[in-house]
Amino acid sequence: MKRLLGSLAVVLATALGATALVAPPAAATTYPVIGKILKTYVAAGGEAVFGDPLAPRAKLRVGTQNVYDQHFENGVVLWSRTGHRTWLNDQMPSLTRVSNERIVVDLGSPIYRSGELCHASKFAKQLMASLLRGGAIIDLRSTTAAKACKDPTLPKVAKYRYSMTGTADLATFVTKASDRTSLGSALTRIAATPGPVLVHCHYGRDRTGMLNLILMFIVGTDLETARTEYLRSPGVSSGMFDTLVNAITQYYPDDQAYDMTFAGVHRFVTEGLGLSEDTIATLKARYTVG
Repeated sequence: MKRLLGSLAVVLATALGATALVAPPAAATTYPVIGKILKTYVAAGGEAVFGDPLAPRAKLRVGTQNVYDQHFENGVVLWSRTGHRTWLNDQMPSLTRVSNERIVVDLGSPIYRSGELCHASKFAKQLMASLLRGGAIIDLRSTTAAKACKDPTLPKVAKYRYSMTGTADLATFVTKASDRTSLGSALTRIAATPGPVLVHCHYGRDRTGMLNLILMFIVGTDLETARTEYLRSPGVSSGMFDTLVNAITQYYPDDQAYDMTFAGVHRFVTEGLGLSEDTIATLKARYTVG
């Protein structure tokens, strides 16, 4: 009887056309927005601002406190007993007791930068745990400075340190072998990190500024946009920016730009910093706008 019914079903399906046997497409995965996240999400504009949720609500343990966040198409909603905050994908939330924190401009994916993190408030650490989950903190300070002012330990956030010279002679970043090695290692680490990255030194100005400039130069940011980004840090000048650019062109002269910002950058990052062409290609693919 079952065999007969099965045969009749095949005949009927054939008569109606083969499409009668094709199942409808599965519905897209939807994630609920619940609890305090929902209240904060609605108050900040809800779907019109944040779009659809990309994942369910997540729980992080930061210090002794649970933190809840949810990532949406256009931003993040976070709630804890300490406070709540929302931010969009092209923003960096303000971090209490951290200086000079921001997103580097003109990059296709965000790179975050700041001064030292050891004085960050409890809520700032919670924000960083959400912001950097699955990514890394890169510290460019010396061993002594890093021990005296330790980076916070955050869940699912790796920490790396590549020591550079704290100096007023910025050409040192180009001429000193150990600084070039640290810059190259830090950029290679950024390329190898699939998640978000925050780079910092003491003030988030000279060493951090140099690394971010090199990344901007690699992806072809024009000089004036790079200069404007560099000058956003307190205590810097156009003359300091020019010192870095002139040192690269003086010590690594080249006739070709290789789709980078100016001639000399390619020689500097390959010969001076030791970046492989694969690493350069990865950085370009991830951080070139568009």
